[in-house]
Amino acid sequence: MHLGMVRVRNFRNLQDVSIVLKAGLNVLVGENNIGKTNLLDAIRWALGAQSTREAAVFLDKEDRHRNRDGTYVDAPIHVGLQFESLSSDERAEFLDILNYNADEPDKSTASIHCEWRYSEAREKWTFKRWGGDRKNSEGVVSDELLQAMPLIFLEALRDAERELAPGKRSRLARYLQTAADDKDRQAILQIGTDSNKALKKVDLVKRAEKAVAGVLELASGTDLMRHAAIRPAPTDFDRLVQTLRVLLKPLGGQDDDNLLEALDSNGLGCNNLIYIATVLAALQEERKSSLRMLVVEEPEAHLHPQLQTLLATHLATQADQVQTILTTHSPTVAAHVEPKHLAVMHRDDKGTRRVVRVDRCGLDERQERQLRRVLDVTRASLLFAQGVILVEGISECLLLPALAQGLGINLGQRAVAVVPVGGVDFASIGRLFGDVKIMAPLAILTDADPPIDNQDKHWREHAPSKDAQTNKPQLCDRALAVRESFAASPTVCVGISELTLEYDLAAAGIGNALAMFDAWADCYSSKPKLLTRAEIEQLGSAEDRALLLWRAVCRGSPQHGKAELAQALASALQDTAAKPSFAVPTYIEDAIRHAARMPKA
Repeated sequence: MHLGMVRVRNFRNLQDVSIVLKAGLNVLVGENNIGKTNLLDAIRWALGAQSTREAAVFLDKEDRHRNRDGTYVDAPIHVGLQFESLSSDERAEFLDILNYNADEPDKSTASIHCEWRYSEAREKWTFKRWGGDRKNSEGVVSDELLQAMPLIFLEALRDAERELAPGKRSRLARYLQTAADDKDRQAILQIGTDSNKALKKVDLVKRAEKAVAGVLELASGTDLMRHAAIRPAPTDFDRLVQTLRVLLKPLGGQDDDNLLEALDSNGLGCNNLIYIATVLAALQEERKSSLRMLVVEEPEAHLHPQLQTLLATHLATQADQVQTILTTHSPTVAAHVEPKHLAVMHRDDKGTRRVVRVDRCGLDERQERQLRRVLDVTRASLLFAQGVILVEGISECLLLPALAQGLGINLGQRAVAVVPVGGVDFASIGRLFGDVKIMAPLAILTDADPPIDNQDKHWREHAPSKDAQTNKPQLCDRALAVRESFAASPTVCVGISELTLEYDLAAAGIGNALAMFDAWADCYSSKPKLLTRAEIEQLGSAEDRALLLWRAVCRGSPQHGKAELAQALASALQDTAAKPSFAVPTYIEDAIRHAARMPKA
């Protein structure tokens, strides 16, 4: 049994959001303030204090959803939870909330619904919880049923030391209480009894008890006075384990009590790992529970990248024991887990929040493998962006922020990610975007890469093969396939150069080729031998200049090539002191404006 779907309506910034969940690990990614925390709060509040073993939740009137004009929506907050994969025993156990499928009992589900309604006149909330999806019937959701679905929630700003400290709220104590059998309990009780007996005989303890009794007698008299006893804890199992604490062994693991250290001598990251490990161990001991859930905000808090990947791997291995839902802003975590575990929370073109699972985007097995390969830490940033531009390689990554700046657009401030696919295979990532998928704007920039005529001759005679009808360079089959693949998607813009990036940059304006040559020449300790500035200046059209520069940089096997030119040009374009006038190619401007949601005026 696992939590299969959550629907939240009218709660904070979530107007109507649904998420499909799977057994095992679920990783929810998305930009800041998109509503990930609100979604997690909705789950734990719907299950209530009996499930989370936390204090009851009381909503504030500001928890209601607002319209765009700032007024509150006049509708109740509603959270619906649907549970799937119920065994025959679980269908009997959760009969009160069961949605029975008579034709296929294995496909029966269970559901819990919660509704909070605020009265402006009374300034009070009313709350009701019911089970099942049957119309005109509200099944009772008992406290016993909720206890059978324990959920542990770890907030982003968690205090590991406080949560592991001795006391009633100690996570360590909860684990020990859950894991103990009768034999364990008797052993702990015997140790507590023996310890108290031994302490009663110590002179210091006797003197302290006598001193306290003397003061009490003077203050309250003999008839009202209760005598005090000094002991570590009452001989009660729960009280005894609440006094225990986690201590650190020295490096090397020597089992010497004299060398143990408190958690405050440890780093925040390692303490968080100890805390999460204790919580997982406790959940794994909930053997009598039909469903065990762990909800974690930002597990990467205070962890360096290697520990982030190890933790993500471990959480993924708990699929058969604990259903885990975590939110993250870490590209390291997002890149490390299998794409099938990922869900992306984002806004569509109308600003509506949506959640899309990667494994529901129609990727075939080969594309899934390819996506897993390309989603390294750098490319995983696309999962957190409001807009994405996919490019072939490093040259475009270096240049696009500078070109956008020339258009008055700051890609960073617009939360646009420029992502190199490391080649020309755009399909694996591109298939994540579109209608009923991730509806963030996606732009794809690729080269036309036409066949080259006169390749057997000197590089100065190389020329792109042209289409007989248009007299334009031919588009290669790959570029045509990319355009065709996304032609029907309103959220995807495909930009194809006339020839290559370098040619189109130079051809966009009469002065562009000179600015590019100057940047290229700066890469050399002396002067480029393939080409001079004067040769470019002698040509009267931007197209002729662009063709000459393309031949030198892309066909002439120069000492410093395309990536170095891109880096030098980007630096020059961003140099406010000596910033050259530079026109942006139309296909690149269109892509930038599409991803940034900033169409031309």
